[in-house]
Amino acid sequence: MPAAILLDQRRSRRGPDLVEPWLKRVNASDIRLLLPFERTAGDEMEGLVDDPKAFTEIVLPALESPSWWIGIGIGDVDTPLPKSVRQSRGIAFELARQAIGEAKARPERLRVLDRERDPVDLEAVLLLMGALYSRRRQRDSPALRLRSSGLNTVQIAERLGVTKQAVSQQLLTARWAEEQAGKVLVEHLAALALG
Repeated sequence: MPAAILLDQRRSRRGPDLVEPWLKRVNASDIRLLLPFERTAGDEMEGLVDDPKAFTEIVLPALESPSWWIGIGIGDVDTPLPKSVRQSRGIAFELARQAIGEAKARPERLRVLDRERDPVDLEAVLLLMGALYSRRRQRDSPALRLRSSGLNTVQIAERLGVTKQAVSQQLLTARWAEEQAGKVLVEHLAALALG
């Protein structure tokens, strides 16, 4: 079952356009998309996925940034798929549109709708991840970036010229372990929803 992911830039009139950089990053990556993300209207963009890893790799960075409202619709789509998400039809797209409207009325900035199942577990873990991201004091520490790239604490300490304990403290403060556990859970629940 595919998921239509609709992102709408918040406060877009007061800042730079974030849609184009997002489109370039996501569509040029190795994330497996059923239909690539496209600007659908003004400061909105939408894409279609059916892979739990792709779902996780798109939704979590959008959730980590305070710049997006996120509407997710899980359901059938008309086939064969056209080349453009703007030409696509189906329940997933209708639900994503409804979800983005509901997300804009919520402080959490997120809504997940599914016609077949109750997405309460998936939405709950995404809300928890959003809370984790919003409480992170240091969003872009060198230790966090290096740990996310696969280096261990000893390698990071050597690279940064600090102690292993200093690296561990940075990772603890950034809640790196909790974030990794949350990603695993998001991907697992996305697999159930998309399966």
